[in-house]
This record gives sequence, C-alpha cells and structure tokens, in this order.
Amino acid sequence: MLVGMDAFLVGVLAGIAYALSGYLKSMKAEKFDAIKFSRTVIIGIVAGLYAAYKGMDICDAYGFVMASGAVAYIENILKFIYRHIKK
Repeated sequence: MLVGMDAFLVGVLAGIAYALSGYLKSMKAEKFDAIKFSRTVIIGIVAGLYAAYKGMDICDAYGFVMASGAVAYIENILKFIYRHIKK
C-alpha cells in the first residue's frame, strides 16, 4: 500500500501546486477564493486516489501528473510573470 500512498500524495501535492499557481496568476485580479482553491485540491486528491487504486508507483504517478498538468502549470506561471511585468 505504500506504493499507492506515494501515488496518492503526488496527486494531492499536484492539486495544491496547481491551485497555488492559479492563485498566483490571478492574485491582483481577484481575492483568494477558498472554495475554488479547495475544489482544485479535491481534484488532485481524486487523481491521487485513482493512481493509488491503479497501483501506480511513484514514477508512474509523477509521469501521469507531468504529462497531464505541465501545460497548465506553465500557462499559469507565464500569466503570473506577464501580469507582474505589465504593471
């Protein structure tokens, strides 16, 4: 089950990281929205539970997160940088 727990934790951390990157991208345009943040973390939890259920090891789970989320992370980071340079 440790293998599944590692995959679960990757999903949780991915959800938190994505929620934070989304907040950073929009922090000047909108206030922190705990419901929106929580919803994103819950999606990460669901992804982690799925990875654990499928028995993914940490490398598989990490690869899954990277493949499915890299574009979104990069987009949020670039929007954050652009909005702060644009000031």
